This record gives sequence, C-alpha cells and structure tokens, in this order.
Amino acid sequence: MTIEQGLEHLAQQTCPQQVDVVDSVMAKISQQPLPQTTHRRQLWQRISYAAAAAVALLLIANVALFQNRNSNEEHLGSMIAQVYDYDSYASWSAIEEAAYDDADYYYNY
Repeated sequence: MTIEQGLEHLAQQTCPQQVDVVDSVMAKISQQPLPQTTHRRQLWQRISYAAAAAVALLLIANVALFQNRNSNEEHLGSMIAQVYDYDSYASWSAIEEAAYDDADYYYNY
C-alpha cells in the first residue's frame, strides 16, 4: 500500500457514531468553579481619581491664596501719601490754578 492509497483509505472512513463534544465540554465546565475576577483596574482608577482631585484642590488653593494674599499696606499707604503730598510737587500751584480757573490759566500762562 502506498502513501496515496493509505490517505485515500483514511479519507473514505467515517465514524459509526455521531461525535458531539458540546455535552461533555459543558458538563466539565459546570463542575469547575467560576473564576474570580480581580478589581485591580478599579483600584487604580480610584487612586488616579483621588490624585487628580488632590492636584485640582491644590491648584484651586494656590490660586485662591494668590488672589487673596495680603498686600504691603504700609508701602501702598506711603505711595498714596506721596501722590497727595502738596510739598513734593514744585509746580503744584500751577496745577491748582489750572484746576480752578482753566481758561485763565491757558490763555494767560
């Protein structure tokens, strides 16, 4: 018998019974316990959400502190006093004259 004849003989053979592996596979699966799922992804999601919330909270606190920081009130007060100090301006009398009688100041200056 040659190889070709042996292959042809095997190709012509049929199984005397109907082969159905579904029932045996399903019976084997039903006897095994269900696999336990791990919740690693949910844990990492919770950690990442907490970290993002902490960063957002720090950013909001930083902006709020920056907006509400105390200014140097003593320095601001001295600047305002310097602006309204009449003795610091050499030509303050000219400015007052222009404010009170502007037409006379401009035409007679």
